[in-house]
Amino acid sequence: MTAFFRDETFRDDYTYSYANSPEGIRRFPFPFDRDDYMYAINLEPHTAGRKGSVFEHAFDVDEHYVSEMRDRALVLKEDPLRCQSLPHMSLAGWDLLELIMESKARDYPDWFSLTKDGNRWHWINRPLGIDQHFTFLDESTLPYGPMEYICRQTQGDFTLQDERDGSLWMDAGVVTTQADWSLDFDIGMNFMEWHAPVPLAHEKGEDPVREGWSPEEREIAEEYLAHARAIRTERELAAKECHEPRIIELLQSWGGATIVYRRRLVDSPSYTL
Repeated sequence: MTAFFRDETFRDDYTYSYANSPEGIRRFPFPFDRDDYMYAINLEPHTAGRKGSVFEHAFDVDEHYVSEMRDRALVLKEDPLRCQSLPHMSLAGWDLLELIMESKARDYPDWFSLTKDGNRWHWINRPLGIDQHFTFLDESTLPYGPMEYICRQTQGDFTLQDERDGSLWMDAGVVTTQADWSLDFDIGMNFMEWHAPVPLAHEKGEDPVREGWSPEEREIAEEYLAHARAIRTERELAAKECHEPRIIELLQSWGGATIVYRRRLVDSPSYTL
């Protein structure tokens, strides 16, 4: 069992220690069905994928599991606000704990086991060396709240949404690998608030935003905006003429893109992820 999990780090020298094994790469959902994608947010139910793929089970456990959970513990120690739960979300945390424990015990019986005797539960996580007896719905019998406890043992970031007033409210979460947003800032917001335009920018208009830019920032912004307008126009024209938008040609007309890397491309973290 221990030979399956890689001993690696995502800090300091991560470039030299983190990589996917050939077996791990084969689990990735290749081939892609398109050559270009738009960054987007979507909500959809999980459906089982092909056997052996990362989508086979509800919660994937791969070769990076132990190292990722070790890194999550370090992040939460350095920044505890990456884990937050509003008081009314306690039951939802227990819901998540039950879902994950049952799923992992069912899908990975060699690594995880869960036995129940009424509300007295026994959870074993062999990869992390955890052997926990606790009382379901009694937080005093766990070292952390139920959501934090199970998310410290589960890969990926999690937010729990409360449905009320016709919207979803981000009222709990464990988020340690996010990009360009903060759980501490968004906690308690509804879906439209955390995906809304930049605060005040859409209300005050363009000119007040530009006033804070330096000449260099203004020049860079104008170039970005011009490119964005050109891409939007190309997409609209392509839709009218029923053909694929010629985005690559546009990028090449602007000089293309050059990637400079001091080692082999295959050693890049973005390639090995």
